[in-house]
Amino acid sequence: MRALQKERAHLKHPLWLQRYLFFRKAKGIHGVHSPLAYRLATEVFMKKSDAPVAARLKEALSGYPFESLDAARFPENGLQFPETARFALWVENTAANRAAWLAACADPAVTLAIDCFDCGLLLRTPEVKEKQYLRQKAVVISGK
Repeated sequence: MRALQKERAHLKHPLWLQRYLFFRKAKGIHGVHSPLAYRLATEVFMKKSDAPVAARLKEALSGYPFESLDAARFPENGLQFPETARFALWVENTAANRAAWLAACADPAVTLAIDCFDCGLLLRTPEVKEKQYLRQKAVVISGK
């Protein structure tokens, strides 16, 4: 979780510098230990495709309740996550509300947070035993 603490420390910088520092440290698949995180990184985030990332994630996480949300619409009191054993939340435009996004990544209900700076995935799953925060470079961001 040290990476998440470093991201929070960067919030005092201008957005362009935050983006530079993020991508300087973002990984491909080096250091990813969870099989699920590795599969999502290689089959969704790093794979070239014309399909939007959200659609590819929804397909890859077919057994999960899947929702999408724009970070600019985060509630003021924070996100409320469902009580289910599994959920997946795809968040667009995370750079617009970076502090709220990082707070959502740190929420105890989230076991895996994949941060692409401009978008990200929050996931609760029994397959991930220990909370993980990954800075991930994505080939296609937000379906563009």
